[in-house]
Amino acid sequence: LLFQTGADICGFFQDAEYEMCARWMQLGAFYPFSRNHNTIGTRRQDPVSWDDAFVNISRSVVQTRYTLLPYLYTLMHKAHTEGTTVVRPLLHEFVSDRETWDVDSQFLLGPAFLVSPVLQPGARNVTAYFPRAPWYDYYTGANINTTGTWNTLPAPLDHINLHVRGGYILPTQEPALNTHLSRKNPLGLIIALDEHKEAKGELFWDDGQSKDILNTNNKNHLDVTISKSTYKDPNNLAFKEIKIFGTQALYNVTVKHNGVLSQMSPQVAYDPKLKVATITNINLLLGEAYAVEWDINIRDEEKIDCYPDAHGVSEANCIARGCVWEESTTAGVPHCFIVNDLYSVSNIQYDSHGATADISLKASLYGNAFPSTPVNPLRLQVTYHMTAMLQFKIYDPNSQRYEVPVPLNVPSAPSGTPDSRLYDVLIKQNPFGIEIRRKSTGSVMIWVRRCPTSYFGKREGTSVLPLPALTYRTTGGILDFYVFLGPTPELVTQQYTERTRTDSPTLCPFLHLNSLIQPPRPRVPLQDVQYSDIDYMERQLDFTLSPKFSGFPDLINRMRADGMRVILILDPAISGNETQPYPAFTRGLEDEVFITYPNGGGIVWGKVWPDYPNVTVDSSLDWDSQLEQYRAYVAFPDFFRNSTATWWKREMAELYNNPRNPEKSLKFDGMWIDMNEPASFVNGAVPSGCSDASLNHPPYMPHVEGRDRGLSSKTLCMESEQILPDGSRVRHYDVHSLYGWSQTRPTYEAVQEVTGERGIVITRSTFPSSGRWAGHWLGDNTAAWDQLGKSIIGISSGLGAWAHLGSDCSTFVFLSRFVSDRETWNIDKQFLLGPAFLVSPVVEPNARTVSAYFPRARWYDYYTGVDINAKGQWRTLPAPLEHINLHVRGGYILPWQEHALNTHLSRQKFMGFKVALDDEGTAEGWFFWDDGQSIGDFSCLFYSLILQNTLQTHVIHNNYIYGTRSLNLGYIEIWGVGSVPITSVVISERTTDTSVPFSYNSATQVLSIDVTNRSISLHNFISLTWKSS
Repeated sequence: LLFQTGADICGFFQDAEYEMCARWMQLGAFYPFSRNHNTIGTRRQDPVSWDDAFVNISRSVVQTRYTLLPYLYTLMHKAHTEGTTVVRPLLHEFVSDRETWDVDSQFLLGPAFLVSPVLQPGARNVTAYFPRAPWYDYYTGANINTTGTWNTLPAPLDHINLHVRGGYILPTQEPALNTHLSRKNPLGLIIALDEHKEAKGELFWDDGQSKDILNTNNKNHLDVTISKSTYKDPNNLAFKEIKIFGTQALYNVTVKHNGVLSQMSPQVAYDPKLKVATITNINLLLGEAYAVEWDINIRDEEKIDCYPDAHGVSEANCIARGCVWEESTTAGVPHCFIVNDLYSVSNIQYDSHGATADISLKASLYGNAFPSTPVNPLRLQVTYHMTAMLQFKIYDPNSQRYEVPVPLNVPSAPSGTPDSRLYDVLIKQNPFGIEIRRKSTGSVMIWVRRCPTSYFGKREGTSVLPLPALTYRTTGGILDFYVFLGPTPELVTQQYTERTRTDSPTLCPFLHLNSLIQPPRPRVPLQDVQYSDIDYMERQLDFTLSPKFSGFPDLINRMRADGMRVILILDPAISGNETQPYPAFTRGLEDEVFITYPNGGGIVWGKVWPDYPNVTVDSSLDWDSQLEQYRAYVAFPDFFRNSTATWWKREMAELYNNPRNPEKSLKFDGMWIDMNEPASFVNGAVPSGCSDASLNHPPYMPHVEGRDRGLSSKTLCMESEQILPDGSRVRHYDVHSLYGWSQTRPTYEAVQEVTGERGIVITRSTFPSSGRWAGHWLGDNTAAWDQLGKSIIGISSGLGAWAHLGSDCSTFVFLSRFVSDRETWNIDKQFLLGPAFLVSPVVEPNARTVSAYFPRARWYDYYTGVDINAKGQWRTLPAPLEHINLHVRGGYILPWQEHALNTHLSRQKFMGFKVALDDEGTAEGWFFWDDGQSIGDFSCLFYSLILQNTLQTHVIHNNYIYGTRSLNLGYIEIWGVGSVPITSVVISERTTDTSVPFSYNSATQVLSIDVTNRSISLHNFISLTWKSS
């Protein structure tokens, strides 16, 4: 590795030209080996051989080099000891930014110093690329506020553009006539802050000449936060100046020497326009341990609300909590915000499996000012569960508090080794924090701080702040977080799914992939599933059939005979006011399935949909009047109880079979469960409301709708008691968010037990791991354009690992597949089905075009198979009312099938493959097939790959396609085959090779093969090969 390199500045042969030599002096000043050198017989080209202006140009740039010699020398040391580069192309630091791959007219010194020279005659500006990072002008310290873009910069003859990358610290030294003199001058630091207001850097220093210096301990190595000093500089070198780029104004600057406050009186000069602070009047001796500390004003976007209470915020109450009061006219900015670190950390212990620490409230005088007494002390426990997953937990070590009773698939003992883990964890003391860094990049993933400050109350509230932060305010329980490292969004989703499920997400029946509700025949183009809302019930009573729907059972039977399916709705609330036998309630009462008050209290009554029996509702009355006069009292099943699961399954089985009136049996295929937050139309309970004010109106009330009415707004009383499967009693206050989760599993099991098929459950209320048993719909929405667009955000919630997800009318955001392309990070009007199928819908009224982004890949129009030649570009696409833009990503094979009126019929049609070749002419894909409804593993799995003009298919396993269950191949389309004419296509089956007819379009570069006349079973198909002239 040659790290001391450089060209002959101004050229060795021929006479140098003035402007070229000036520009070369600027560039050469940043060569590691910097020398102006020419041959005999050519004109002089040393700086003083030109005019005074040339001398000034040369002096200025050489002084910059001399100023940076400590940085350059440190780079040389790292190159010598670690094999790193001194001069490096932008690609080395920004490999995921493809724009840097071809940049050859700029370079970096180390990771942080960017040189953008002028290389063209007569040029007085330069076009420079700035990868995604904060960049500061070296001369002024100003943030140039451009990232990931090309910029045209002024470049007069006496100027070379130099920039410092945010996140780095560059050591400097006052220049002199030569290094013998400059090494005696004071040192300095340039601190360029990144977006997290952090920076790091190194300084290596020795005597600069001894040949065995590296084999002795006569050297000094300073790593900003960690220093080791074995070299004593004879000149008593000291840091005299610190420049900080990208900072706010500094106040109360102090210096500590070996942890003790020094007598230095630092001076600060601050330029608010450039956001540059310069600290002088300091004397930090090289090799000694110093800490320079200061205060800054907190920006509005950094202010974390210290008084989220609904009432009582005032300056006095704010200060009593140890917080700062500063009124602001900006909407949303809290007047009372947290600045002090109220907790101290002690007894930090690390081992191979994690870390622990004790957290204590610093000043008890603040404790009484919070809505409830803060827990003190607290305990921190960090567990390194796996190489890509860790957990940190803050809890009360002296008192058992509520923890979520949802089982997780977490290893019984931590696995992985320190070397294999993707993360490092550091518990910080001042201020308290848990810093999690990704090893591969050194970047801080999570810095947990100020967490315990709001450790009071019971129920969770979250605040997303303008800066990259999320504030949690719990209303009880503990703080328990799992961190997944990915490193890609897709891997994060898989890791999350694996931990929240003891098995895979529920596989929905095949027919539910076409769950469209359409008008009655003959206008129905395609329909598989009919959903039925509460209208089919008698007075909205679960497990009943309205006389108005007496023909519904026969309709269901006819629909099922035609290959269609029916999903019914059930709400959890059960009426208790019936005058006629209502087994669902009476048997529930006998089995003690309903939620009650504690200590033997009665049922907690609410009101939802069911009407009183034998009444006629006056629809002219307002909603509240109708609710009071006509709605029945309802009880809510406690689905945590084992007895409730048994009761619920029995009631669903009777709805399906109806042994008393078989002609009224409803042969459903799946269940839609709604109102299961649980939702009620009254606040808490009727007739007298709730009794425990401390629970229903806790000290901290989250910012939810009906905040003034308390936590029981439109749901149950928080003091209601529920019983977990192990018999332990819990308050509804603790498990409210788990109600829908607890209902989902017994519902899914009931569907499978009564139908004998896979079935499906769609639920409105969910919790992590609900996807084990159900799909999720996004709730009742409004018929409005903004809801159309927002539904894309909802269905793209891949992190929830919902295999079956949708709004009222499973997908991925671009980010999940193109994480290195930052342009995809904010796209929420397009989405991917899997990795390869791009949907770009119109979501604006009256639009007949759509702006769509195409990440760096080969993309084909789904309808034509034509390569659209858009990579890393936005395109405006025609979008008439009858058209939605669909595209397929190159490198993938999509299985497809001829459509029919429903999937029962379409499954009997021919299969086909759409093969979209990538730039290398390759593609791959998976194809899973089963009977679409059975619970057992009666399936087959195929893997297909294209290499060198051959499509090969491999049967991974096959427990389904054979004999009478043959699945025939009918069509193959290969996109992007090139412009050379195709001469032959051969299909290989298990026993034969056959030349088949084909069509090829040189304009579209699409090769099409139709083998519908040849009875080729997919499990016998081996390969397809095409040849060109």
